[in-house]
Amino acid sequence: VVMLGEEIYSNYRESADISFFQGVGKRYPMTSGTHSARIWNGMIQYRSMDDIERTASLGEVTFRRGDLAVRNARLGINVCTGMSVRVVARANRRVQLADGTTSNMRFHSMPDGAAIFPHDDGYVYVSNSEMKQGLGGVYGLYFDQYGNVVDYKLMLSGTTRNCGGGRTPWNTWITCEEYGRGQCWQIDPKNEIP
Repeated sequence: VVMLGEEIYSNYRESADISFFQGVGKRYPMTSGTHSARIWNGMIQYRSMDDIERTASLGEVTFRRGDLAVRNARLGINVCTGMSVRVVARANRRVQLADGTTSNMRFHSMPDGAAIFPHDDGYVYVSNSEMKQGLGGVYGLYFDQYGNVVDYKLMLSGTTRNCGGGRTPWNTWITCEEYGRGQCWQIDPKNEIP
């Protein structure tokens, strides 16, 4: 039984394996002040024993997030077991495309906030550039469904120190300038929003 709060009002959700009750949180004394219960907006995932047994029968797990057990000496980094890494672009160099050509522009300097978006049959890596004095912006590195780089595009220019940002629920990118008069800009990686 998992109880959300102390006073039980109602059974929130349940199955044969677990029950969730909705209640009211209270303050509980701690050694360094008090702890206040918070409204929890997270998600609990669990699997039944049947699912776990079915997964175990598929063989050994090949990826463990955070283990960083494999050393890539050429790049000087560690990666998780089951992962591989490759360089797809370098700052101030043209991007090598899958068709054998190179991009029209050089890959941006000072990449910062970024996200991945689905696009056609592949995806696009959207990345800020934290260059100063109007030289920042947002760029897109486009991949096909097989992970081949097929295009590199400028999405926003004339901005300064594009640092943080975030992916919206409607699949756009919000980029934020990090300076006194900075603004936030919305970018559509698919160019579908007018």
